[in-house]
Amino acid sequence: MTASLYGIHHSNRNFSDPYYWGKNQFNSSFPVALACYMRDKNIDCNFIELVEGHETTCSEKSFEYIFNTSLNNSEIKFMFESRYEPFSEYCQDELKPIDLVIKSNLGSKEFIRPLEIKLTTLPDNTTATLNEDEYGCELVIRNPTMRYVALSMAHACREHFAEIREIFEPSCSSVRS
Repeated sequence: MTASLYGIHHSNRNFSDPYYWGKNQFNSSFPVALACYMRDKNIDCNFIELVEGHETTCSEKSFEYIFNTSLNNSEIKFMFESRYEPFSEYCQDELKPIDLVIKSNLGSKEFIRPLEIKLTTLPDNTTATLNEDEYGCELVIRNPTMRYVALSMAHACREHFAEIREIFEPSCSSVRS
């Protein structure tokens, strides 16, 4: 029997290697396995988003929405610490890896979605002694995370680049770095 985590049938990680059960690797593998389990059991996740007026809302979303595919877990390839190659066209330098790239494991091997994974506990050690309504958790944002946010925005606006350039070029043309 090959070592694996639930639902991760195809991956660039070899779970037979003890290295992939260490802190830095398990912190991204375990949440994916949990997501695959919840997906198979039709358990939605809480989804927090920023909406108009700088307000946040919490709703439930399926993992088909999160993964951006209705492919079965066995038809997905989970690529940890990989590059989401469709964003390369927007870069003038090297595209850094992100925590997870979801790809089809079928013939086309198409790129489906890049995801940044955050595994934390609530409360954390700095808020554990506070009242429950004051609990908080650590959230680390890495440089690649911010870059992928910007690249995702560019990708979403790709059909309107000419219009966007008209708006910003006059005021941004003097910016050099």
